[in-house]
Amino acid sequence: MNRRSLPSAIALLAIVAACSDSRSPSDKATSGSTPAMTNAAVRIHRDRDFALDPTKPPFHLAIDAAGPNVDSLTVRLRVHSPDQKLVYDRSWPSAGYLECECDDSQRPAQLPGLRADARRYLETFFDSAFVMPAPDTGRYWERPDHRMSELLQLVPQLWDVTRVRDTTAVFDSILASKPTSYDELADRVRTGIRKRPAIVYRTALEGYCIAAWSPEAGRVIDVLCGP
Repeated sequence: MNRRSLPSAIALLAIVAACSDSRSPSDKATSGSTPAMTNAAVRIHRDRDFALDPTKPPFHLAIDAAGPNVDSLTVRLRVHSPDQKLVYDRSWPSAGYLECECDDSQRPAQLPGLRADARRYLETFFDSAFVMPAPDTGRYWERPDHRMSELLQLVPQLWDVTRVRDTTAVFDSILASKPTSYDELADRVRTGIRKRPAIVYRTALEGYCIAAWSPEAGRVIDVLCGP
């Protein structure tokens, strides 16, 4: 990518940073389900222990979805490390699962099936959530052509790790125009992630998120989320 692409990269990174929760998971509430979730008409809870780091005991993952109906659930995924520290906490609405590739006149007929699919997915969330490393070829998001998208989401999550706020250095690192202090850390994080299982899950009909444990960051980080 040439230097003329910098404005678009700046704009995209600004959007990512603005949409990201700047707090680390350990700063967020860890009390579990809220009263609204407990008293919800629809409540789905699933959990799973899984070794996100082969060198550590299993992490504990839990997903909760609660609300008045399947159309308006608040879905929350949390991950606790083996020492019980909250290392990932992400929420999203269930409405995205009801998106329909159809016109408005066809949507009412599609809704029952979409609701059933959404509920089935959430109830079996962890059955398809873990993708093991592919040492020879890398997983699909680890291809070289995904590097820019991956770094645009990764670098803002490393700001509080490096304690460096040099925005120019961030963009230079992303564009690989010259070496910066972010290169080594970002490369170590990306190299480490390639060796560990990833959590891959859907947040909407076409929305997805890929996350993985990073000891460098001390938490599970979003590797690539979209669209």
